[in-house]
Amino acid sequence: MNEKLSYRKMNVKRGESGQALVLFAVMMMAMMGFLALGIDLALVVGGQRRFDQNGADAAALAAVMLMAGSVGMVHVYDPTTPTNDPH
Repeated sequence: MNEKLSYRKMNVKRGESGQALVLFAVMMMAMMGFLALGIDLALVVGGQRRFDQNGADAAALAAVMLMAGSVGMVHVYDPTTPTNDPH
């Protein structure tokens, strides 16, 4: 019985000595890949949200300018009108 036990220990040491290290390295690379994918997706979604917000802000400002201009509250710069500025 003691001979079989020592043979098993010797076989494990000889045949599978670096298996855990290889599995750890492969799993670490897979986890890093998923982490990079998650970061990329978060940046894409965040960038699109920022783009949408800028569009909504521009539309709101354009609507306010249009409404205020129709009641004569906004003076829009027109380079074709003459001014009294000597420069």
